[in-house]
Amino acid sequence: MGSAGSFKLQARSVNQITCTEFDLPGPSRSHRDVASISFIRPVGYGDWGRTPLAKPTKGRAKVEGSEWGSESRIAAIRRWHEKSVASRHDEILVLIEGADIQSGHRVLDVACGAGSPALEEARKVGPGRSVVGVDLSEAELSLAREFAQADRLSNVEFRIADAGALPFEDESFDRTTSGFGAMYFPDLARALAESRRVLRTGGQLAWMVWGPFEQPFWRATAGVAMRHAGISDLPPEAAKPFCFSAGGVLRRALETAGFESVRETTREIVSAWPGPPEEVAEMFYQGSPPFKGILDRLDPRSRKRAMAETAGTLGVYRSEGCIRVPRSMILATGVRSSKPLIKTSRTSRTPG
Repeated sequence: MGSAGSFKLQARSVNQITCTEFDLPGPSRSHRDVASISFIRPVGYGDWGRTPLAKPTKGRAKVEGSEWGSESRIAAIRRWHEKSVASRHDEILVLIEGADIQSGHRVLDVACGAGSPALEEARKVGPGRSVVGVDLSEAELSLAREFAQADRLSNVEFRIADAGALPFEDESFDRTTSGFGAMYFPDLARALAESRRVLRTGGQLAWMVWGPFEQPFWRATAGVAMRHAGISDLPPEAAKPFCFSAGGVLRRALETAGFESVRETTREIVSAWPGPPEEVAEMFYQGSPPFKGILDRLDPRSRKRAMAETAGTLGVYRSEGCIRVPRSMILATGVRSSKPLIKTSRTSRTPG
């Protein structure tokens, strides 16, 4: 395998980049066929403001020693890094475009994990400016630094920091982003207030979160695991990633936090994994702590059968050497205006 730098994003579709950069034949079009299968509705992710919200959870506040920073997960992230970056090409591009990141910007990526999309943002802003990625997992941040060094990116740094208590001066950044981190922020209002505080006037925020559970990737992975485990509802920790899937939830949160020109859009993005479906199943099991617990309920033989079924289901989306699964994601953007924020006594917690 080459370095992570083999996958520098460009304004190209996933069909033009993923397979060719692994010397695989390119497809003629995206695979968009979705089988008609009943979906399982997750519990506890209802519309923010109408459904009672869960009490604050630790979320990812104590990640060291947990599944998020476990040796097996870190090993899986390192092993599949290049293919994972390739499969997330269009997703990362949408987030960067949503934030309108340009050369010369200073960018903060919140809940950056192992460095995606902060590494690509560093390429986008150029050597003259910088990107800072923050997360609560030192194990993942160490990986991010490793990947940055391999890619010879000197304009990005990674630091431990809480989304609700950012260690930066007011108006320090031109853009702030977060890809699939907001679902785990125990105090949503505080996290948004902090992101707004560190943004310069006119600066833009872009957050990406998961759409509904009812989509092909999740029914092929979590849905299969649930059936083998004999459960019909997602456990609370597994329902958390879908807490913003009700339309308008994140938009209202941004507006309440004082952002202007707020937009929330649902984006259908094809994730193309350049390899066999068994790899996707393995990465899902090792790299997704909220769902790993479902498979861990099974004995080794049953788990192996569930993984095999997941691979078989994902195999339906195989096209020209890649697994192309359509995914539904929500992108929310907002701009910090020059108007002072009118403070209220309300605090909002991440729904779910």
